[in-house]
Amino acid sequence: MQQTTTTTEQGKIRLALYGSSLSALTYNALRIAQGLSGDWWKVGILDVSGQAHKFSHLGMFTTIGMSAPYSAERYFDAMTLLELAGMDVIILNTITPEYNGAGGLMERMNGDFQHALKAHRSFLQDIRNLDAHVICTVSTKPRLSIRGGGRLNISQEPVQQPGIEQIFQTVLQVDRSNRAILVKDETGTLPRNMPFHLDTEVGAQLHRWCFTGGAQLEDTLQWRINGCESLSQLYSLLFTTDTDDPKVMAAFTKRKLQLQGVQQPQGELVDMPF
Repeated sequence: MQQTTTTTEQGKIRLALYGSSLSALTYNALRIAQGLSGDWWKVGILDVSGQAHKFSHLGMFTTIGMSAPYSAERYFDAMTLLELAGMDVIILNTITPEYNGAGGLMERMNGDFQHALKAHRSFLQDIRNLDAHVICTVSTKPRLSIRGGGRLNISQEPVQQPGIEQIFQTVLQVDRSNRAILVKDETGTLPRNMPFHLDTEVGAQLHRWCFTGGAQLEDTLQWRINGCESLSQLYSLLFTTDTDDPKVMAAFTKRKLQLQGVQQPQGELVDMPF
C-alpha cells in the first residue's frame, strides 16, 4: 500500500449525515450535493430509502432504487453504475440497511460470517475509493445514558459499524429543523460548537476546501492519532488508514504505547505490533 496525499486537484469529499426519520436526510443530502457539484446532471443517488422522488422538483439528478437484500455487493454494483455514468457527487441514501437490514451484514453473520465481513469491509473501502464526492446518510436510534446527578440523557447513535465515522472527513448530526452540529470535521470549514443550517452553501464550502485545503492530510492524521483516547479508537483509525509509511506507523505505535501507559524512549522506533 502507498499513502496518497490529497492534493488541490484531486480532493474528493467523504461526508456522512446522521439523523432520525424526521431529519429530512434525503433533502439535505441533495442540497449539499447541489453545492458540491453545481450541476444536477452530475448528481446521482442510490435511493434505498425510497424518498428521492419527493424532491424531483429540485433538479434533474439521477436515481437508482434498491430494495432488499441490502448486501454490500449490491451497494457496490449500484455505486459502480453511478461512477461509470460520470456522476460528480454520489449519494448513498442510506447505508444503514447494509449493516442491519435484510441481507445486510448482521443478518449474514449468522451464516458465512467471514465472507460477510470481508464484503462489508470492501464496501467501506469502495466508498473511500470512488472517483466522486460521496455523501452517505446514516439512520440513528435513541441512546439513553445517565449523567452526573442521576440525570437521564437521550442522544442519537448511528446505526452502522462502530467507528464508521473514520472513513469520512466530515460527519454532521442533523435534527428535524435542518440544523446540524459537527460530529467530526477535518476540513475546518464548518462552524464549530454551534448548530448551523444546511443548504447549498455547505456543499460549496466543502467544494472550495477540495481546491485549497487538501494538502493538510499529514497534520490532520497526526491530530487524529493524538485524539484517540482508547486502543479501540486507535485500531479503528489504523484499519481505515491506507498507508505503510514508516513515519505514520511509528506515530501509531507511539500512541499505542501511551495508551497502554508505557512511554517510548525518545528517538527509538518500534515495529508496529498490530
